[in-house]
Amino acid sequence: MTNIKNDIVLFSSLNEIIQDLVAIDPSLQNPFYDVTGMINRIVNSTTWNVTIKEANIPLITDASGNSIQTNAKTTAENGSVIITFNDTYLNAATDLAVARTMIHESMHSYFVYGLGLPLDVEYENFKVVHSLLFDKKGNPTNDQNLAQHQQMAIRYTNQIAALLEQYAVKNNITSPVPGLSLLDYCKDLAWGGLEGTKGYRLYAPDKSRIESNIIKENTNDPTSTQKKGC
Repeated sequence: MTNIKNDIVLFSSLNEIIQDLVAIDPSLQNPFYDVTGMINRIVNSTTWNVTIKEANIPLITDASGNSIQTNAKTTAENGSVIITFNDTYLNAATDLAVARTMIHESMHSYFVYGLGLPLDVEYENFKVVHSLLFDKKGNPTNDQNLAQHQQMAIRYTNQIAALLEQYAVKNNITSPVPGLSLLDYCKDLAWGGLEGTKGYRLYAPDKSRIESNIIKENTNDPTSTQKKGC
């Protein structure tokens, strides 16, 4: 995970990649509110610590009685953010899948960071840009997991994909699907973890292909990218 984390942090600091993200999303006005800006703010903060670790995360049961694996989770503890990767997932997933999850959980970390600093000078801007995290009275919504996933689905999937593509190129990872570009393959993967959102239902283009590609990378299927560091 260390090499994957270091690559993502490095790419998040490169101006040409930040410019690529702005080209994808021309509405970006503030560098704190694109994916690279989020990661940079967390990395460079002197007041907010993010720890990445792995552990066994038990299966959970959904409303239909199905057992579901949690690939990773982000929690706030004692003024810090803890990103915990499920060791079962790490043992199975490709590097590209883990990189996608690293970006996804880093965004959760940033949202937690923003919500925890109501006196920060950027807080009001944070509330405007990430309005889905707040209720009509301006208070953080109770179900932050759903709200943050909805915010990612509505605003950030293309940016996640662009950053993930840069990781793939640097590590000589190519699209395993004939006729599907690496960027489009990464766009499919960017929807990982967002399948339960309204944004996914409205905007995900080819859901069967997306879900198939996500599963392939999560399980290191023979038809996936198969690049795996351990």
